[in-house]
Order: sequence, then C-alpha cells, then structure tokens
Amino acid sequence: MQQLGKVLSLEKGWAVLEITRPQACRGCGMCQPSSNAKRVKAICEVDVGPGDLVVVEMKDGDVLKAAGMAYGLPLLGFLAGIVTGNGVAGYFGMKGSSDLFSVIGGFSFLALTYFGVRKYDMGLDKRSFCPRVTGKADPGETSCPGRTTSN
Repeated sequence: MQQLGKVLSLEKGWAVLEITRPQACRGCGMCQPSSNAKRVKAICEVDVGPGDLVVVEMKDGDVLKAAGMAYGLPLLGFLAGIVTGNGVAGYFGMKGSSDLFSVIGGFSFLALTYFGVRKYDMGLDKRSFCPRVTGKADPGETSCPGRTTSN
C-alpha cells in the first residue's frame, strides 16, 4: 500500500508525515476514507527534509497481519468464550442459564485475548508494522502512487 506524504519533521531515522488523499481520487475512497490529513510516524532512511513530498509504503501483508491480530484474534476469543460458556452451563446442568454463561464467557475470553494481543504488541520490535518512506515523490503528482492506470 502506497500513499503520498509531506514531511513535517525528522527524528533519528523517523519522519513525522502528513498523509493526504490526492485531489484526483477524492471520490474513489481507495486511499483513505476521509478527506482529513493524518499524521503518521514512518521509518525514514532516505535523504529528505521538512516540506518534501515523499512516497510512504507499508507492505500489504503487514497491513493484513496487523488487522488480523487487532480484530481477528479478539473476535475468535469472543466466539471461543461463547462456546466455552455454553459448554460450562451444560456441564453443570444449568441449561436455562446457558445464555448468561455464554455472554460472560464471551466477554471474558475477549478481554483475555485483547490483553494477550496487547502484551504481544508491546514486545514487538517497534519497526515491525511501521510504514516506511521509500523515496521522494514528484511534486506534481496528483494520483495515488499505488494505483496503476491501465486502459
């Protein structure tokens, strides 16, 4: 996934960028769901300075992994908790309260999974899922750099 960004400042191998959706694709929604500029911190090993327009890239696989960890694992934990809560209610002969056990189990497992993902995230190298500045962009560029124009 590639986007254009404007360098706001540089800090020891990192660049603070303002990412904006190009004017040419204002209505397409491919780059960003809103027209607001977003500030991000990206790895910068390229010779750029404040005010430069740069290409920012994040591997598609990393985007999918991060989304899967942030959303998929807690969802699976929630579903596992519902099934476990229902099983516990059946095991103790409380079929009338199985919905309550399912809700308690679901939210308990959701919380445990969330804190597990959070703990894993805190132990990761801070550069694992970060965007990276790959080079300077053409100041006249008006299209999304990740999109090809084929007719």
